[in-house]
Amino acid sequence: MGRRTRKRIRNEAYRRFRDAMIVEVGRCEMALLDPTHRVRMPLSTLQIHHIMRGTRRERSLTERCAILVLCCECHCKLHTGRKHWPEAAQLALLKLVRPLEYSLEKYNRLFAGPANRITEADIARYGEQ
Repeated sequence: MGRRTRKRIRNEAYRRFRDAMIVEVGRCEMALLDPTHRVRMPLSTLQIHHIMRGTRRERSLTERCAILVLCCECHCKLHTGRKHWPEAAQLALLKLVRPLEYSLEKYNRLFAGPANRITEADIARYGEQ
C-alpha cells in the first residue's frame, strides 16, 4: 500500500470520526460558560477543536480526551485568544462538559513529553474560574 493510499484511508477515517463526534455531542461545548449562547444549533455550524497543537496534533486527531466540539464563533474566539485559553483551560472545559472522556494521564501520554507536563492542579486552577 502506497503512502498516498494510507493517507487517504487515514483522512477518511478521521472524517467519519469527526462527523460522528459532532452528531453525538450536538452542541457547542463552550455554551456552558456563557448563558446567552445558543445551546442547540445546526450541526453544520459545529467544528472539532484539537486541544493539542503543533507537530503532536496528528497523534490526537481521533482521541476524545484531546477534542472539543465548538461552534464557528467560539472556535474563532479560542484561536484568537490563545493567551486566555491555554491547554490547561481547554482541558478544564473538557473535564466539565465530558468528564467520562477526560483523561489527563492519556493526554500527557499522547503529548509524549513529561508525564506531569500539565497537572491536575493546573486544570483545577481553571476549573475554579
